[in-house]
Amino acid sequence: MSPESLLCELEWDSRFFNLRIARVQGDRLSADELAEIERLRGERAFDCLYFLAAPDDPGTLARVAAAGWRFVDVRTTLRVKLDGVPAARPLDDLRPADSRDIPALRALAGASHVDSRFYQDGRFPRALCDRLFAEWIERCVEGALADTVLVAGAPGAPRGYVTVRAPREEHPADIGLFAVAPGARGQGLGGALLAGAIAWARALGEPVLEVVTQGSNARALRAYERAGFTTQQVAYWYHAWR
Repeated sequence: MSPESLLCELEWDSRFFNLRIARVQGDRLSADELAEIERLRGERAFDCLYFLAAPDDPGTLARVAAAGWRFVDVRTTLRVKLDGVPAARPLDDLRPADSRDIPALRALAGASHVDSRFYQDGRFPRALCDRLFAEWIERCVEGALADTVLVAGAPGAPRGYVTVRAPREEHPADIGLFAVAPGARGQGLGGALLAGAIAWARALGEPVLEVVTQGSNARALRAYERAGFTTQQVAYWYHAWR
């Protein structure tokens, strides 16, 4: 891999966190590639690097750990085959979100995704992490980051949500964000939301629906598995700070 292709600067992340952030390309690093990345990091004054490492390459894992890169998350990819999931009766109040829901969705999202690597890292300000997910759900409702946002609850008072995108390029239909308000948990709402997402993707004629979540988020993993999803892949997120 050439030096120019080892790092990709992330403009949105850099602007949002007011830091200079880049992502390491690829999921395996030789000793020479790691040394070149460290040189480029200093030369270009990157504050933080993201690296998603293959779990089956102990050499890479040992090298980045020795370099002081911080393990922050297990990225877990799950998938369900839509022809193998029986249709579920939707909730009576399950519906697409609209602009009336945005304030409540922002508040719920800003408090619901604390298992993400940004929180687990400890170096990103908590208030900015909250705002990251609040803005994410708002952009989903606006159609920029999702094709639909399904919610349960009266207009302006959603009790949970799931965002879904149609396939793009080589990626299958996928779930982006999924959360249930604390007071609504344990009532089957999460399963109903996922059933709604599955029904939406199936109506498009899609064969599978995919989701990426945190390995530490046991509640979400259980919900996905109950809905018929199975784990397809895991990888390890590392952050390297200046």
